[in-house]
Order: sequence, then C-alpha cells, then structure tokens
Amino acid sequence: MLKMDDSGIADAFYTILSVSLVVIMGIAISGVILSAASRQSNESGVQLSEFASQGMKKGLYGYYYHVDTTGTDYLSADPNDILFKRMASERIDEIISFNVSNKPLNVPDNDGSVIWTGYLYVPKDGAYKFELESCDGSWLWIDGSMIADNHGVHGPVAIQSPDIQLSGGYHTIKVRYFYRDINNARCMLSWNLNGQMGPVYSLYR
Repeated sequence: MLKMDDSGIADAFYTILSVSLVVIMGIAISGVILSAASRQSNESGVQLSEFASQGMKKGLYGYYYHVDTTGTDYLSADPNDILFKRMASERIDEIISFNVSNKPLNVPDNDGSVIWTGYLYVPKDGAYKFELESCDGSWLWIDGSMIADNHGVHGPVAIQSPDIQLSGGYHTIKVRYFYRDINNARCMLSWNLNGQMGPVYSLYR
C-alpha cells in the first residue's frame, strides 16, 4: 500500500484544481466566443435583411448640363470632346425618352447635354440588341463597354448595337447625349425584348 504524505496530497489537490480551472475557463471563453459569433451572425443577418428590403429604386439618375462651346468638338466620335460648363438640372428618369416636351426645368435652350447612369435589369440570360435614336450625338455603354455610337450633329438617326450577350440580373448602364437646339432635341433608348423592339423600362438606381 502506497503512503502519501500531506505535501503529496496538497500537490495532487492543486493539480486537480488547476486542471478544473483550465477546463472551466476554456468553457467560459468558448461560450463568450460562440455568443459573440452568434451575435455577429445575427447582426449580419439583420444588416443583409435591411439591404434586401431597401432594394433597387426605379429610374436612372439624369444629369443635365450646359455645354461649354469653347473647345467642344461636336463632330467628334469621342464623347469626352463634348465639354461641360456647369450643371443645369438633375432628376430621376424612368426611361430614356427625352425631347422638348418633357425636359426638366432650367435646361439650356441651346447647347445642352445629358448623362443618364444607373442599372439595367435583364430578365434572363440571352442575346440583346439595343437601339439608340437621337437628334445630334449620343452614346451607350453597358457594363463599361460602349456598344452604340451615334455621334455628330444630325437629324433623328437610330442606330442598333450588335447582339450583346448578357446574363440575367443587373448591369451598369450609361447614356450620354447632346443637342444644339432644344426644339429639335430627341434621345430614346430601346431594346429587343420578347422578340420586338421597344422602350427600355427596366432601369434602376
């Protein structure tokens, strides 16, 4: 039979106590970590729900400008050669269909320009063709790539893009347009949806 003195008993007691404390602390720390992780997960879920509830809003941002005629090259194919003097107005436009009858207040009667920007919603994967009609110059970009160039000073002219492969969902869209005379101003964007060409209504910001 082994005989253990008081010091041995004390050592054993403190060893067991130390192990127990380590285990208890480990459980407590794990609980704190799990609680924090759960809280963060819940907060992230709430945040995602808030983002989802906000959603996309109908319509593009339309920024209307006075053109700086000094140095502007109206015949250039480069839209950056149409220089802006100052902003005249801004509004939300649900479709791109601009003319003298629906112009916003304060836009110039002569030498004006517009930039529309936002998102295009594509209902399903497929090939899409766009038509950009304008009196004077206009340009169209999808996902940062120019797909229609209708530049120059001219009467109403409609040009079509090649077929563009787009995935279902949201894509960035931008249109730039300038006019020399508001009475002749016209810019309209259409696309082939469900087999026929029509105005683009699925525009968001």
